Amino acid sequence: LGIFIGKWLCIHLKVQGNSKVKKLLSRLHILSKPLNSQSDTLKLHRLVLKNEIKISEFNETPNVNYAMIVVDEAHHVYQHQHLRECIESFESDRWLLLSDDSQSTTTNKIQYQEGEFLARLTQVVRNTPRV
Repeated sequence: LGIFIGKWLCIHLKVQGNSKVKKLLSRLHILSKPLNSQSDTLKLHRLVLKNEIKISEFNETPNVNYAMIVVDEAHHVYQHQHLRECIESFESDRWLLLSDDSQSTTTNKIQYQEGEFLARLTQVVRNTPRV
């Protein structure tokens, strides 16, 4: 998904030239489980350009105050305290939590961050050509 987002941004922002693509990609960080891992440990990754866009794990976690943090599948992340704490250890003034509580595997009400604005989407289109 992270690689798709990187490519999508480069195309839709009309970024051309390796140095501009590298600069754009350097601003995107991805927190996820390591690929092919059974562990619940989250690792911070970055997108790099080496003939094509690839994902690479950071050697050290950068000390960054992010402009925005987007949490996809937040209903899965926020139902586990250790994942929630990991996500919330990063700093940002703007958060976007993408969630569908009906897909959650817990029967308990999920507690998201305090004081956040909640927008409920009542019509879901799962057909990309229609979007």
